[in-house]
Amino acid sequence: MDYLNHIATLYQINSPCGLPEADIAAAEQRLGIRFPAVLREYLLALGGSEAVNQSFNRLLPLDKMDFDGDYLVLEEENQGVFLCGIAKADLAQDDPPVHIAFDIADANQWQPHLPDTRALLLQLACTNAVMGGLRYCANIMDEESVSSQAVQFVRQNRTEIVELRQENQRFYTDGFHEIILLCFAEGGNVGGVFIGTAEQNRFDTLLELFGWDNWLYTSYEDEDDEE
Repeated sequence: MDYLNHIATLYQINSPCGLPEADIAAAEQRLGIRFPAVLREYLLALGGSEAVNQSFNRLLPLDKMDFDGDYLVLEEENQGVFLCGIAKADLAQDDPPVHIAFDIADANQWQPHLPDTRALLLQLACTNAVMGGLRYCANIMDEESVSSQAVQFVRQNRTEIVELRQENQRFYTDGFHEIILLCFAEGGNVGGVFIGTAEQNRFDTLLELFGWDNWLYTSYEDEDDEE
Protein backbone atom coordinates (compact mmCIF):
# COMPACT_ATOMS: atom_id res chain seq x y z
CA MET A 1 0.00 0.00 0.00
CA ASP A 2 1.66 3.20 -1.20
CA TYR A 3 -0.07 5.26 1.44
CA LEU A 4 1.97 8.44 1.00
CA ASN A 5 1.06 8.72 -2.69
CA HIS A 6 -2.55 7.82 -1.92
CA ILE A 7 -2.82 10.68 0.58
CA ALA A 8 -1.04 13.10 -1.75
CA THR A 9 -3.47 12.17 -4.54
CA LEU A 10 -6.51 12.59 -2.30
CA TYR A 11 -5.45 16.03 -1.07
CA GLN A 12 -3.87 17.09 -4.38
CA ILE A 13 -0.53 17.77 -2.67
CA ASN A 14 2.08 18.73 -5.25
CA SER A 15 4.66 20.55 -3.13
CA PRO A 16 6.68 19.57 -0.04
CA CYS A 17 4.75 19.78 3.22
CA GLY A 18 6.88 17.74 5.59
CA LEU A 19 8.29 18.70 8.96
CA PRO A 20 11.97 19.63 9.31
CA GLU A 21 14.31 16.80 10.23
CA ALA A 22 15.72 18.95 13.04
CA ASP A 23 12.26 19.31 14.66
CA ILE A 24 11.66 15.57 14.46
CA ALA A 25 15.05 14.84 15.98
CA ALA A 26 14.40 17.33 18.79
CA ALA A 27 11.10 15.60 19.63
CA GLU A 28 12.84 12.23 19.67
CA GLN A 29 15.51 13.58 22.00
CA ARG A 30 12.88 15.01 24.36
CA LEU A 31 11.03 11.69 24.46
CA GLY A 32 14.18 9.59 24.68
CA ILE A 33 13.22 7.45 21.68
CA ARG A 34 13.53 7.18 17.92
CA PHE A 35 10.24 7.26 16.06
CA PRO A 36 9.36 4.11 14.07
CA ALA A 37 10.58 4.31 10.47
CA VAL A 38 7.08 4.64 8.98
CA LEU A 39 6.11 7.48 11.32
CA ARG A 40 9.38 9.28 10.60
CA GLU A 41 8.84 8.85 6.86
CA TYR A 42 5.34 10.29 7.17
CA LEU A 43 6.37 13.28 9.26
CA LEU A 44 9.11 14.16 6.78
CA ALA A 45 6.74 13.86 3.80
CA LEU A 46 3.31 15.06 5.00
CA GLY A 47 3.59 16.03 8.65
CA GLY A 48 3.16 19.75 7.95
CA SER A 49 -0.20 19.53 6.16
CA GLU A 50 -2.90 20.96 8.41
CA ALA A 51 -5.69 19.71 6.13
CA VAL A 52 -4.47 16.13 6.35
CA ASN A 53 -3.44 16.10 9.99
CA GLN A 54 -5.50 18.58 11.98
CA SER A 55 -8.73 19.45 10.12
CA PHE A 56 -10.88 17.13 12.29
CA ASN A 57 -9.11 14.37 14.17
CA ARG A 58 -5.62 15.48 15.08
CA LEU A 59 -2.15 14.08 14.66
CA LEU A 60 -0.53 15.64 17.70
CA PRO A 61 2.12 18.30 17.02
CA LEU A 62 5.64 17.15 17.79
CA ASP A 63 5.81 19.20 20.98
CA LYS A 64 2.56 17.61 22.24
CA MET A 65 3.50 13.98 21.59
CA ASP A 66 4.09 12.23 24.90
CA PHE A 67 3.61 8.99 26.76
CA ASP A 68 0.39 7.95 28.47
CA GLY A 69 1.69 5.16 30.65
CA ASP A 70 3.30 2.67 28.30
CA TYR A 71 1.90 4.20 25.10
CA LEU A 72 3.21 6.98 22.88
CA VAL A 73 0.13 9.04 22.00
CA LEU A 74 0.01 10.12 18.34
CA GLU A 75 -3.59 11.02 17.54
CA GLU A 76 -6.55 12.59 19.34
CA GLU A 77 -10.18 12.38 18.21
CA ASN A 78 -11.88 15.68 17.44
CA GLN A 79 -13.78 15.80 20.75
CA GLY A 80 -11.27 13.87 22.81
CA VAL A 81 -13.35 10.69 22.73
CA PHE A 82 -10.32 8.50 22.03
CA LEU A 83 -6.56 8.52 21.68
CA CYS A 84 -4.42 6.38 19.36
CA GLY A 85 -0.87 5.42 20.12
CA ILE A 86 1.96 2.90 19.93
CA ALA A 87 3.07 0.68 22.79
CA LYS A 88 6.50 1.59 24.10
CA ALA A 89 7.52 -2.05 23.65
CA ASP A 90 6.73 -1.82 19.91
CA LEU A 91 8.59 1.40 19.10
CA ALA A 92 11.63 -0.46 17.75
CA GLN A 93 9.50 -1.91 14.93
CA ASP A 94 9.50 -0.10 11.58
CA ASP A 95 5.69 -0.18 11.27
CA PRO A 96 4.26 -1.09 14.68
CA PRO A 97 0.61 -1.88 15.46
CA VAL A 98 -1.64 0.84 16.85
CA HIS A 99 -3.68 0.81 20.05
CA ILE A 100 -6.69 2.90 21.05
CA ALA A 101 -7.92 4.22 24.41
CA PHE A 102 -11.48 5.41 24.93
CA ASP A 103 -11.03 6.27 28.60
CA ILE A 104 -7.89 8.36 28.80
CA ALA A 105 -8.07 8.41 32.61
CA ASP A 106 -7.55 4.64 32.74
CA ALA A 107 -4.32 3.33 31.25
CA ASN A 108 -5.81 -0.18 31.25
CA GLN A 109 -8.26 0.88 28.55
CA TRP A 110 -5.65 0.73 25.79
CA GLN A 111 -6.59 -2.02 23.34
CA PRO A 112 -5.50 -3.19 19.86
CA HIS A 113 -6.91 -1.04 17.06
CA LEU A 114 -5.08 -1.19 13.70
CA PRO A 115 -2.47 -3.63 12.38
CA ASP A 116 0.20 -1.04 11.64
CA THR A 117 1.12 2.64 11.73
CA ARG A 118 0.55 3.08 7.99
CA ALA A 119 -3.10 2.20 8.52
CA LEU A 120 -3.44 4.79 11.29
CA LEU A 121 -2.02 7.57 9.14
CA LEU A 122 -4.16 6.61 6.14
CA GLN A 123 -7.25 6.39 8.36
CA LEU A 124 -6.55 9.87 9.72
CA ALA A 125 -6.28 11.28 6.19
CA CYS A 126 -9.44 9.52 4.97
CA THR A 127 -11.49 10.49 8.02
CA ASN A 128 -10.42 14.11 7.79
CA ALA A 129 -11.16 14.10 4.05
CA VAL A 130 -14.86 13.48 4.69
CA MET A 131 -15.04 15.76 7.73
CA GLY A 132 -13.88 19.03 6.19
CA GLY A 133 -10.26 18.46 5.25
CA LEU A 134 -11.21 18.59 1.58
CA ARG A 135 -13.19 21.35 -0.11
CA TYR A 136 -16.13 19.15 -1.05
CA CYS A 137 -17.71 17.01 1.66
CA ALA A 138 -21.19 15.95 2.74
CA ASN A 139 -22.97 13.59 5.09
CA ILE A 140 -26.19 11.68 5.70
CA MET A 141 -26.79 10.81 9.35
CA ASP A 142 -29.96 8.71 9.47
CA GLU A 143 -30.76 5.26 8.13
CA GLU A 144 -34.02 6.26 6.44
CA SER A 145 -32.25 8.76 4.19
CA VAL A 146 -29.65 6.29 2.93
CA SER A 147 -30.43 4.83 -0.50
CA SER A 148 -29.82 1.06 -0.49
CA GLN A 149 -29.30 1.20 -4.27
CA ALA A 150 -26.59 3.82 -3.84
CA VAL A 151 -24.88 1.73 -1.16
CA GLN A 152 -24.95 -1.28 -3.48
CA PHE A 153 -23.47 0.83 -6.28
CA VAL A 154 -20.61 1.94 -4.01
CA ARG A 155 -19.87 -1.62 -2.94
CA GLN A 156 -19.81 -2.83 -6.54
CA ASN A 157 -18.05 0.10 -8.22
CA ARG A 158 -15.62 1.44 -5.62
CA THR A 159 -12.68 -0.23 -3.91
CA GLU A 160 -12.84 -0.89 -0.19
CA ILE A 161 -9.75 0.20 1.73
CA VAL A 162 -9.62 -3.09 3.58
CA GLU A 163 -6.75 -2.04 5.85
CA LEU A 164 -9.14 0.40 7.53
CA ARG A 165 -12.09 -1.97 7.98
CA GLN A 166 -13.77 -1.75 11.38
CA GLU A 167 -16.84 -3.54 12.72
CA ASN A 168 -19.06 -0.48 12.29
CA GLN A 169 -17.56 1.27 9.27
CA ARG A 170 -16.05 0.79 5.80
CA PHE A 171 -14.01 3.19 3.67
CA TYR A 172 -14.32 3.09 -0.15
CA THR A 173 -12.41 4.98 -2.82
CA ASP A 174 -11.95 5.44 -6.55
CA GLY A 175 -8.21 5.68 -6.96
CA PHE A 176 -8.02 8.01 -3.95
CA HIS A 177 -9.74 10.80 -5.84
CA GLU A 178 -12.68 10.52 -3.45
CA ILE A 179 -13.49 8.87 -0.13
CA ILE A 180 -16.83 7.34 0.84
CA LEU A 181 -17.29 6.27 4.46
CA LEU A 182 -20.23 4.00 5.26
CA CYS A 183 -21.19 3.71 8.94
CA PHE A 184 -23.44 0.91 10.16
CA ALA A 185 -26.39 1.13 12.53
CA GLU A 186 -27.05 -1.50 15.20
CA GLY A 187 -29.16 -3.62 12.87
CA GLY A 188 -26.36 -3.82 10.31
CA ASN A 189 -27.86 -1.40 7.81
CA VAL A 190 -25.96 1.69 6.69
CA GLY A 191 -26.99 4.53 8.98
CA GLY A 192 -24.49 7.16 7.91
CA VAL A 193 -22.69 8.20 4.73
CA PHE A 194 -19.76 10.62 4.62
CA ILE A 195 -18.06 11.71 1.40
CA GLY A 196 -15.06 13.89 0.61
CA THR A 197 -13.19 14.89 -2.55
CA ALA A 198 -11.19 17.76 -3.97
CA GLU A 199 -12.98 17.45 -7.34
CA GLN A 200 -16.35 19.15 -7.81
CA ASN A 201 -17.54 16.89 -10.64
CA ARG A 202 -17.01 13.81 -8.48
CA PHE A 203 -18.77 15.52 -5.59
CA ASP A 204 -21.84 16.33 -7.66
CA THR A 205 -21.96 12.77 -8.99
CA LEU A 206 -21.98 11.36 -5.46
CA LEU A 207 -24.57 13.87 -4.27
CA GLU A 208 -26.84 12.80 -7.11
CA LEU A 209 -26.17 9.11 -6.51
CA PHE A 210 -27.53 9.25 -2.97
CA GLY A 211 -30.22 11.82 -3.82
CA TRP A 212 -29.73 15.56 -3.50
CA ASP A 213 -32.49 15.93 -0.91
CA ASN A 214 -31.18 13.19 1.37
CA TRP A 215 -28.02 14.95 2.49
CA LEU A 216 -28.08 16.42 5.99
CA TYR A 217 -25.10 18.65 5.15
CA THR A 218 -23.04 19.54 2.09
CA SER A 219 -20.12 21.93 1.91
CA TYR A 220 -22.08 23.95 -0.65
CA GLU A 221 -24.00 25.32 2.35
CA ASP A 222 -20.80 26.96 3.60
CA GLU A 223 -20.22 28.54 0.19
CA ASP A 224 -23.77 29.97 0.26
CA ASP A 225 -23.14 31.46 3.71
CA GLU A 226 -20.03 33.24 2.45
CA GLU A 227 -21.84 34.93 -0.43
